[in-house]
Amino acid sequence: MMMKRFWIAGLSTIGLMVMAPTVTIVSGWDTRPAIAQTAEKPQIKLNLIGEKRIVSKDAQGKERITWEKVGQQVTAQTGDVLRYSLKGKNEGKGSAKNLVLTQPIPQNTVYFKDSATKQAGVEILFSIDGGKNYSAAPMVEVKTLSGKVEVRPAPVESYTHVRWKWQNPIAPQGEINVAYQVRVK
Repeated sequence: MMMKRFWIAGLSTIGLMVMAPTVTIVSGWDTRPAIAQTAEKPQIKLNLIGEKRIVSKDAQGKERITWEKVGQQVTAQTGDVLRYSLKGKNEGKGSAKNLVLTQPIPQNTVYFKDSATKQAGVEILFSIDGGKNYSAAPMVEVKTLSGKVEVRPAPVESYTHVRWKWQNPIAPQGEINVAYQVRVK
């Protein structure tokens, strides 16, 4: 099973930060509180799934979109759309607090605008500087024809990472399901 998770994670980098409960031993040799806290740690297990969008026409000529799972190697051409999904579950006995998942926008692709999964209580952030800084709406300075410098929304072509930040803890057995799409350059 470890090999499978490594192979799936190889599709892209998975960033995961979980605030685990701290273990505090209050008195001498009595370790019961520490053991109880350790047993209640969260354990998030994630799968990264890559899919390629397939567009076809049905019998009436209507466009139909399906998603085809891809392996480690993908044959994609300019204009193809790929979807990366992070799916998982808190298999631990404690709630996962301050969960943050970060995914890079793969090289030779462009983030597909508004494709990051939106959920109640989950903040979506983007980076345009290789993952150093994040913002819900990254801005850039642009020099106009008149020479004036204005601050404008960054084009999606400049996005380097997408991040989801959970505002609420993920309870034991709670599920995680987020995704984003990119277009091949």
